[in-house]
Amino acid sequence: MTSPSYHQGHALLVGVSKYQHISSLPSASLNDVMDIAATLSSANYCGYAQDNVVSLLNADATRQTVLDSLGALAARAGEDDTVCVCFSGHGAVLPSVGGDDSALLTVDSDLADLAGTAISSGDLAAALGQIKVKRVLVFIDSCHAGGTALSK
Repeated sequence: MTSPSYHQGHALLVGVSKYQHISSLPSASLNDVMDIAATLSSANYCGYAQDNVVSLLNADATRQTVLDSLGALAARAGEDDTVCVCFSGHGAVLPSVGGDDSALLTVDSDLADLAGTAISSGDLAAALGQIKVKRVLVFIDSCHAGGTALSK
């Protein structure tokens, strides 16, 4: 019997527990991302091709790397594919014109310059908008994650 393989599934999974400029989080942030990666790539569950599941953990999860990886995901995923994006880490509120905005904090985010070092809900929405697939699942495990829906 052959194991099922789902080559049309793509994932970008980001987990940060140890920050350069912000207090650390428990390792559960990383454990959750690693568990999702294992489930997606398991032949017993989702069967995503191993090469289609990209995990950025701690030092690898810089703002630029996350945004670049979202761009690469948009470039490789086809219209009939399924995309899963997951972020587990700190979140924050950014003051913005017309109200507050939320942001995801990458390993290199700095509280003194959140606007320049975090991924705002607008940045995330723009990156997700470039992914031209029929099915996109987004999981965000961070404080103020509800604010990411503001730009939709």
